[in-house]
Amino acid sequence: MTGLDFRLIDKGGRLLHARLDSMPYVDLVGELGEPDHVDTEYAEHPWWGPGQGRPALANTDVATAQAMARCLTWRTRLTLASVSLILPGIHPAACGWCDYPEAELRSAVGFAAWMARLISSERATWRGTYGSTYVRSTPRDGTYQSPAWAEFFANDPDLATARARRTAAIREAQDFEPEPEPMRPPATPPVDEQETPSWL
Repeated sequence: MTGLDFRLIDKGGRLLHARLDSMPYVDLVGELGEPDHVDTEYAEHPWWGPGQGRPALANTDVATAQAMARCLTWRTRLTLASVSLILPGIHPAACGWCDYPEAELRSAVGFAAWMARLISSERATWRGTYGSTYVRSTPRDGTYQSPAWAEFFANDPDLATARARRTAAIREAQDFEPEPEPMRPPATPPVDEQETPSWL
């Protein structure tokens, strides 16, 4: 608990909240001390939850989970009209996951989402005097706590390079079927090599 009344206006004429909001989080902790309470919420997925057992297609590889999710997105294209605009880019052809039952893919993707440990919201609260409080998102808000997922979605050394790396990894995991070679008609032999029909 701090000795501040967060309802007050600071010496610069701004609400104390406004000044604190403009500060980097590390500086905020330096001024107020560690928060009195931190509330962390992890992203949940309706397709899988603890206690449901490990799915048959469960895979710890991030690119593989992304490939499964793209296949599922393709299958739901008729019910999600907004997704149709990007489908050619994420699922341009039949992939290695198309033959698997949708229910199995859903469980595997839900399991992967749970394993990613994405923090959907993390709020730090400082208690001041007279029942006043100050609440601020922490730097962990919106980050993956799974080292594998955090590394996969890190934009190192830069966004363009990292995006190309992720795209290549996901494409490999999608295992697209090779395009069939077109059927070619048999070559017609020269006239002098053609057999004479028996009825002539």
